Order: sequence, then C-alpha cells, then structure tokens
Amino acid sequence: MNPQGVQITAFKQPTPEEKRHGFLWRVRRRLPEEGQIGIFNRSHYEDVIIARVHALAKRQSSNARYEIINRFEKELVRSGTKIVKICLHISYDEQRRRLLDRLRDPDKNWKFKENRYRRARLLG
Repeated sequence: MNPQGVQITAFKQPTPEEKRHGFLWRVRRRLPEEGQIGIFNRSHYEDVIIARVHALAKRQSSNARYEIINRFEKELVRSGTKIVKICLHISYDEQRRRLLDRLRDPDKNWKFKENRYRRARLLG
C-alpha cells in the first residue's frame, strides 16, 4: 500500500467553528476522496459514548445521535465507501500512564478534566 494514499485525521477537542455545526460536520469534511484511505483517530462515536458514560446527555439524545450515525454510514456505504471499525482496548496500567502524561505535558492538559476522572473513579 502506498502511504501517499492514506489520510490520517486526529479529531481533537472541537474548535469554535466545529461547535457551530452538527457533530458530523467535521467528519464529513475529512472523508477521503475516491481511491484514498481515511483513518480517523477518534471518531463520531466518541462524541456519543463520552456524553453517555459521563451522563452529559440523556439516553434519548444519545440514541438519536446513534440513528444519525447509522444513516450517515449507510449513505457512505451506498456511495461505495468501505468502513472498517477498530476499537483499541488498553490496560488499566496503560490508561494510568497516559493520564499521567497528560498531566505532565502542558500541550495535553486540555484533555484532562479533573471532575471526569474523579467521577469515573467513584463509579468504577
């Protein structure tokens, strides 16, 4: 495979412009052209999962977003896109190491929300 045909997109915290649009807007903008491969580091699923895990959205809202995602993916498949989904599962120790790295690196501090981890510790 020629790496020139691969486009990797790392979705980070949404920008102010991205927040002004629907949650799939930024994903649509990064879809690969025909014949290219797109790799999304984080995806539209994360937006739904995080909101649900941390009780930031009601179940109805999350379910509605899943329906929107399903329609979006069916549209992609009908247009000839092949979708491969991969979920990376990492150990507790690795998660801990990454969290501590976030705390040590000022460029990654935006990812750390103290309440999120405190709540997760209480629930987990």
